[in-house]
Amino acid sequence: MPYTLRYRSSRAEVWRWYWRLWRSRLCQMHAALAVAIAFAVTHAEVARGEVLSWAEDAAMIFALLVIISVLVPQALFKRAERTPKVGPDGWSTKIGKKTAGRKWTELAPVREEDGTIIVANRGGNAMLIPNRAFDSEDQRKESLRMYRSGGPMPANNALEQTLTRKWSEHRARSRNSARSSRCVRLYRQLGR
Repeated sequence: MPYTLRYRSSRAEVWRWYWRLWRSRLCQMHAALAVAIAFAVTHAEVARGEVLSWAEDAAMIFALLVIISVLVPQALFKRAERTPKVGPDGWSTKIGKKTAGRKWTELAPVREEDGTIIVANRGGNAMLIPNRAFDSEDQRKESLRMYRSGGPMPANNALEQTLTRKWSEHRARSRNSARSSRCVRLYRQLGR
């Protein structure tokens, strides 16, 4: 049962998400990278004791890294309508003519911040789904549940059929009554 939304994102939403991401983890990474680059480029100054000159270089490199990292997401921003689709194998999205998709195992934990659902891959690339993409609060909650649980849940009758089949297979293989009784308890806990 695929589930599809349609919406347009804004540069302001991308900026707010990036700002939160930068404050939470990218700031430290940029600072460490600036120190490492400044040391690699100006290690002779440090060796001569010109630490102030080195610190100025590190600050300038840090500022350059921040400017570049802010401009890149804004330059790559696409105004076209987004159509994320959720399915049992993963999610896919289409932005204009460009498409992408990921399996559920490739996602970082799905978050919700300020009413925006953030679906990110482990590399940090994210899809931001604002509240306005949903027709109702129930639809938003169901979408959030699907993204967090790894897709649409099977219907109860499909789940029951799966459990019944697994129980039958186990009974056919099992000769050990202790294992059978554990399986009976598990079967009962899962819905019987």
